[in-house]
Amino acid sequence: MSEKNNNLIGIIGDPHFKEVLGYSDYISDGRKEEEKEILDFIAESLSDCNTIVFLGDQFHARSSSSHIVKKLLGFLERFDGKEIYILSGNHDKLANGRSTMDFLEEVKNKKWNIITRKVLCKDSMVFCPYFSRTEVDAEDNTEASKKIMEMLDGGDFLFIHHALTGTSNESGLKVDFFPEPVLPKSKLEQKYKKVFGGHIHSPQIKGNTIVAGSIFNNEVGETQKYIWKLNKDTTEVEQIKLPGRGIYKLENPSDKDLDKIDKGNIVKVILTKKLDAPKLGELKEKLGEFDAYLLLEQVPSERKRVHFKKGEKLLEFSTDQLLETYAKMKDVDLNKLKKGFELIK
Repeated sequence: MSEKNNNLIGIIGDPHFKEVLGYSDYISDGRKEEEKEILDFIAESLSDCNTIVFLGDQFHARSSSSHIVKKLLGFLERFDGKEIYILSGNHDKLANGRSTMDFLEEVKNKKWNIITRKVLCKDSMVFCPYFSRTEVDAEDNTEASKKIMEMLDGGDFLFIHHALTGTSNESGLKVDFFPEPVLPKSKLEQKYKKVFGGHIHSPQIKGNTIVAGSIFNNEVGETQKYIWKLNKDTTEVEQIKLPGRGIYKLENPSDKDLDKIDKGNIVKVILTKKLDAPKLGELKEKLGEFDAYLLLEQVPSERKRVHFKKGEKLLEFSTDQLLETYAKMKDVDLNKLKKGFELIK
């Protein structure tokens, strides 16, 4: 193990710990070995850091099982002896402002700093958890953003779990008009040498702001994740690639499109053009070279059909079946999903 460096800070984006990683149904071991590999890699890569910062959303759900809690605790214990700062994210916050992170304070580890309901300033570092509009007693999100900005004291480095203007989400959309408090990136960069943001899962570097992203590929379009290492003396930041399967989405792909993607990934393919049986068979054979695939036939005016690698099963879904499958994969309430679907219709 590397010798710790008092000037190095390891920065970890949103873990979103849950039972299994996204699209785990299509991998024989449920992506469990992949999850372990990623966590092992993070612990080893940051072994030379004296300080570790978690940027929020430790849990995916506000009410996590004891198994998920133990998973988080086991990971935190991998950084034994280091100073750890843990921000509460929006997924960790309850409606009353309390946090699912509160239980960590009962562990009584003097090196664990749990930051849930107020901003913490320590050793030229400022730590800001997620605040909802209600928590800061604001009439709207614009007022909430101003109030949060007023909470932020001076320092060299800001670690925060909020969307920042000028950055983008996983779909490439600017976060500026999200229905939540969004903070002005340019003003933050005037106050701090470096800004590290959680909350947004797409990793990106914008000026002196680094959006760390999440650490696991869970959704379609998530292909590469990172952790980060900050040298407090030089302000230099090291971007460290994480292992793990990417989840790629392609529509009516050519062989050339598929050849560009490493075979150790998960691929979701959508067909909006009808293929005859031989062509469809050739496509499935090529997709079979990947660790897993999901093939959706969504040809207009035809019933949706879903193929996936496990046993080469074929499903023909009704709308209700599709909603049930989506609810299971995303871990959302099926009744609420159906009500939402009816409203959209």
